[in-house]
Amino acid sequence: MSALSACLPPLSFLCGTNRQPRRIAAITLARRVADQRREAVGRTVGYRVGNGDHQESRNTKIVFCTVGYLLAFLSHNPEYFSRITHLVLDEVHERSVDADSLNFLVKNMMESHPIKLVVMSATLQTDTFGHYFTPRSEIVQDPIFVGARRFEVQRLFLDSLSAELPDVDEGLVRKMMAKFCSNNVAAKMSSEAKELIVQCIEALAVTGSAMLVFLPGMDEICEVQEEIDQRALLNMSVHVLHSQVPQEDQDRSLAPPDAGMSKVILTTNIAESSITVPDVETVIDTGLVRGMFFDDQRRMSCLLSKWCSRASLRQRAGRAGRVKEGTVIHLMTEAFHDRLGEFDEAEILRTPLTKTVLNVKILFRRFGSPSDVLSKFVAPPPPIRCCRCHESPPQGQAGHLPRP
Repeated sequence: MSALSACLPPLSFLCGTNRQPRRIAAITLARRVADQRREAVGRTVGYRVGNGDHQESRNTKIVFCTVGYLLAFLSHNPEYFSRITHLVLDEVHERSVDADSLNFLVKNMMESHPIKLVVMSATLQTDTFGHYFTPRSEIVQDPIFVGARRFEVQRLFLDSLSAELPDVDEGLVRKMMAKFCSNNVAAKMSSEAKELIVQCIEALAVTGSAMLVFLPGMDEICEVQEEIDQRALLNMSVHVLHSQVPQEDQDRSLAPPDAGMSKVILTTNIAESSITVPDVETVIDTGLVRGMFFDDQRRMSCLLSKWCSRASLRQRAGRAGRVKEGTVIHLMTEAFHDRLGEFDEAEILRTPLTKTVLNVKILFRRFGSPSDVLSKFVAPPPPIRCCRCHESPPQGQAGHLPRP
């Protein structure tokens, strides 16, 4: 969970809502804040995450919910907005279409019912969101930095890995470094990367601490887990933190390691923010993320792996150093890291707009045509793409939409 999110709600103990990007974050944060208040979840602190999964009561004043749930709920129940006094939009650097849609909805609802809005992220684009949510007649407020005690974290790249970790295969490290000399480095996890991850785990596993390994997807998680199992590493428990695993398994991955054991958590960008595993001492980061990306030539979206932005890498590195000194290993060269983009591209700029236009017509009809609504998003898609989603699609795809 986000340490900042866990501390903020008690300070604004009114009819508040805290928006989290994922189910596991919303549920875990509700439990954490309720525990701090020495009460059960569902009394003054509750959560709503969709699909009927919620815990709250008449006395609930603070509600943690996912982006998708809050977007759908406020769209269909706009009168509820008048009951909110404080709204916290956490992890706003995660620019999903739903998140940008919620930003648009909140901004427009605040015009008729002003509330206390808190926008948070460890890698916040202050100018972008400050100007977006501040009315033109008002001055954009300076961001507030909420400091927290952090321990020193050593960040290692492939360039210095062999010197700092003599137990890893130096020839393997050099082979990986050679791949990053190219101007066009394939965004995929190689067999060398998998082997190096396991070697780093063996070299850095410490009894009583946890290690977080960021991988692009479930396939890679299974491959690394199988490799660890085959080596039968002693005094080590391996956990998977992913949306596809049951809630009970997710809870176990967040619990402290058993006595005399070290803990390895294999995960994706689900653990990049919102969730904090307090005993993490080491982070191993492939620098990859998997998602839907739009192919302009084929005019369709594809599930692809891409290199993260530097902001995402900072978020991942921030998982270490919470309770003790830590180490972060980036499986890339420092020069390649410096060439990466500063922030991730908004999802609405890299996915087809057909589904988005349908949702806008359903949820935001009262705000105007889809083209007008999308032009007022934090990152408006190019008008030509709005027009294309009404044209006939390539052969073999679904039919087109009528023009708004």
